[in-house]
Amino acid sequence: MKTLLAFLLTFTFIFPACSQNRPASADENLADSVRLYTEQARQGEEDGYIRLAELYRTGRGVDRSFTNMVSLYSLLPGRNDRKLYDRLRAEGPDDPFLILFESVELGDTAAMERNAERLDRSNPAFAKAIRALRLSFNPETSDRSLAMIREAGDEGCDFAYVLLAIGYDKSGQTELYEAHLLQHAPKLPAFHALLGELYSGQMSPDGEKTDTLKAVDHYLQADSRGFLTPKGARFLIDYYKAAASAGKALCDEAELARLRKIARQ
Repeated sequence: MKTLLAFLLTFTFIFPACSQNRPASADENLADSVRLYTEQARQGEEDGYIRLAELYRTGRGVDRSFTNMVSLYSLLPGRNDRKLYDRLRAEGPDDPFLILFESVELGDTAAMERNAERLDRSNPAFAKAIRALRLSFNPETSDRSLAMIREAGDEGCDFAYVLLAIGYDKSGQTELYEAHLLQHAPKLPAFHALLGELYSGQMSPDGEKTDTLKAVDHYLQADSRGFLTPKGARFLIDYYKAAASAGKALCDEAELARLRKIARQ
């Protein structure tokens, strides 16, 4: 299983398409659907991840989000990238999420430019993100790429924020990486999981950012939205076990069982 951050960049059913003829009253229960699917995801149920991802794909009940959709599929076991690709293909070849997904997977600069041209009118922010990713392959255009990524994010492509996070992480700019994740985590819950990794010391070899309580807090915030990763679940299990050994019972056996399911233990 790829790490969440790697999956979001290199992701290199199942759930029926929403009917366009649904009754007008269907939207009245969207808030209940969001709560239900979030709780199912919190229980580690595959249907919960998929159904919640579908809401983020369509923007029904939540803000439409490519990143949140992909993040939820990354939590599925097995060929999660294949499942997501099949789901997007069901929407037709002109679906902007499909075009962006294919562009990231291709790594072919000529094909990426063709895809960007397809999105110039319908979704210019996605088109800009694809062009920025294409430019990032060339060290001579990396500065221009970074500026375009920021513009794409400002214009509504939340995947641009993932590209920025990856850039800060790979270049060792830990302070910028941390600040960026903190800024965007409220809308991108997967960033809470990444902050959990940062503060648990898993992404800071020198231990500079290690803060157990911060790690717990961010993993719990990811969990509350249905985005807790197996790595995060394992961290919480160890934390609760250590607390119990010290005479502090912070959770019951049912909660540990739920976390073990997410951790795949």
